[in-house]
Amino acid sequence: MMKDYYKVLRFIYIPIFKWKYRYELRNLKKKILAYYKKNPPVPTDIERIEALSFLKRNPISYFPYNFSTQYQTTDFDVIYDSDKQMYYVLHEGDYKLYFKKKYTEQKIRQSYNSLRIEQDIQSPHRYITSEFYISEGEIVADVGSAEGIFSIHALLHNASKVYIFEPDEEWIEPLQATFEPWKNKVEIIQKFVSDHNDEQHTTLDNFFLNKEIPNVIKMDVEGMERFVFSGAKKLLANSPQKIVVCTYHKDGDSEKFTEFLSGNGYKTFISSNYMLVFEDKLRAPFFRRGLIYGTKE
Repeated sequence: MMKDYYKVLRFIYIPIFKWKYRYELRNLKKKILAYYKKNPPVPTDIERIEALSFLKRNPISYFPYNFSTQYQTTDFDVIYDSDKQMYYVLHEGDYKLYFKKKYTEQKIRQSYNSLRIEQDIQSPHRYITSEFYISEGEIVADVGSAEGIFSIHALLHNASKVYIFEPDEEWIEPLQATFEPWKNKVEIIQKFVSDHNDEQHTTLDNFFLNKEIPNVIKMDVEGMERFVFSGAKKLLANSPQKIVVCTYHKDGDSEKFTEFLSGNGYKTFISSNYMLVFEDKLRAPFFRRGLIYGTKE
């Protein structure tokens, strides 16, 4: 009886939740378009104008540009590894990218397709650009790796060592499977990177105290980036030549991180195009920058 009860709840509440979520997104879209009807962007703000044009013709999207519609969840195969009991996709042609064991095939199709959109050459969330790239022999810290797509790119460009920081236990086994071909170059650290040290947390200053110092840091920690910065002041002031940090999780992060990195000797630039992060409470002017890149000699 109890199982049947929960089954009924599932079929009642999940459709209601999805309908409510779609309703909220439609309302947010109307709110954004109404705001810019009263406050049109200046003619030189081409990226915002293109995003608004896309929004008028399409449902709301993280990446409100035409490139995001070119990817389909049916464009690739999802393969089951019976030995490891996990699904994977072939990334960059030949490299197995594994996903969490609890992910269904449909969930993986959605997740990997989102990654493909996210790393499109026009995406505001693309880590690697013609101006920001991994050079042969560099040491990389991937802070907040999730599935590890950035680390794969680093290894394919002959990074000599990659430190992967990922606190989510469910990602550890997939990461170990994905990076098995490079296990002599990869260290996976199951900890939060933050501003203090204990069993579950580490600062970058403390972690790299007696280790090889990274040349490159990538940071994507779901809005906790400011805590990572607080725990990496010595490291950033003295060492890494390149850093790429997500700025879309929290309103105002782009400006704050630019100021912080500039104060530590970095030349900074922002990724092209905008994002709409509709899980967060968006306020006017709504659009956010995706990444900030920092480089120094």
